[in-house]
Amino acid sequence: MNEQQIHAIVADTRFRDWQFHVGPMGDGFFLQIRFVAPDAETGALEVQHGRKWYLSRFAIADEIVKTTWLAVMTALEHEAREAFRYQDEAVFGPHTDVGALVELQRTHQPVGRPERTAASTPGGIA
Repeated sequence: MNEQQIHAIVADTRFRDWQFHVGPMGDGFFLQIRFVAPDAETGALEVQHGRKWYLSRFAIADEIVKTTWLAVMTALEHEAREAFRYQDEAVFGPHTDVGALVELQRTHQPVGRPERTAASTPGGIA
């Protein structure tokens, strides 16, 4: 596949008023969604950019269309994570640093699980 062939396939996809961009990336291409939506912090309407999805130059139409679908679904999930609130916080927000998530896992007891002790585990090993 060359870039023009990928553009032709992507041009036949539609979702809302979102745009699908294709460009060169490494030895292949990328697909990226762009759409206008409120900024999660300010509420101002701005162009939002989804992640770049790699498309091999050996991709077939089926892979390209399904990658476009995954790009849409991932962007929708991202928007939902930003908008869903508990106690006015985006508790499932997509912008939490992975290092902060690791620290949280290391320092907090999981919800609904009793604390592990040597006496409560098989063989007495915590």
